Amino acid sequence: MCAMPGEYQKGEFELLESNCLFFSLKKWITEQTVPHREALDMRPPHHSDRSRSLNNLAYGLSTRFEQKGDFQDLEKCIECHRGVLELSPAPHPERCYSLSVLGNKLSTRFERKGEFVDLEESIRCHQEALELRPPPHPSRSHSLHSLALVFMDRFKSKEVFEDLEESIRYSRGALELRPPHHPNRSFSLNNLAISLSIRFEQKGDSYDLDESIQCYREALELSPVPGLDRFNMLSDLGNDLSTRFEQKGDFQDLDESIRCHQEALELRPRELQPENLRRGPS
Repeated sequence: MCAMPGEYQKGEFELLESNCLFFSLKKWITEQTVPHREALDMRPPHHSDRSRSLNNLAYGLSTRFEQKGDFQDLEKCIECHRGVLELSPAPHPERCYSLSVLGNKLSTRFERKGEFVDLEESIRCHQEALELRPPPHPSRSHSLHSLALVFMDRFKSKEVFEDLEESIRYSRGALELRPPHHPNRSFSLNNLAISLSIRFEQKGDSYDLDESIQCYREALELSPVPGLDRFNMLSDLGNDLSTRFEQKGDFQDLDESIRCHQEALELRPRELQPENLRRGPS
């Protein structure tokens, strides 16, 4: 029998993605959405288990949104997480986790709708979650990583340089807490590399370009499995190496850039292959 969601530790779902049991679990969660609504109706405000029902319903709605893309599920999921927060005032031990999840869902809604109020609230959620996760809290790196992402989103939208600096600062903080062999180190390396590459474009400091290349190289070493992540990192590293070749004329950079783009081409997702791209008007 499959274990229920509450029996897994955070992060263990990623380990199941290559196993067909994960898809059975997703199906189970989706089918449980209606019972979770009924359980919530039976647990009015101030009921001791209401927050659990809200969390269960939010998880089911979030999973169905990821599977089917119905925006109403995301809206209701956010509403549920707000309800959980209201029932989890500081210093409730689960408040930091609820803040983190709500911040992620608001960020997703910002990506879909582009409303800055969602992005600003997402930043506040992750900042409060970070305050509730002082060293050596095991999830502190997650909050730092999330803040790096949302500040980068704000920089891309408003082009305020201080947001880029904040993104780099939080990326470095997350990376420090994710030493070699940490399962999420490659993600922090990749995010830092992207931010440094953008700062190089803004300010022209070659040290940023050099560090970006180093980060991409290490991230690739930690991401040997072919897939979209490796494809993107190879493409970005190839571009950075090409830029450095143009600056310094070192043919080793050019040769490595060619190898990166050649491997990226082999990994290129089918939908991005030239023969599958829709032609524009002739």
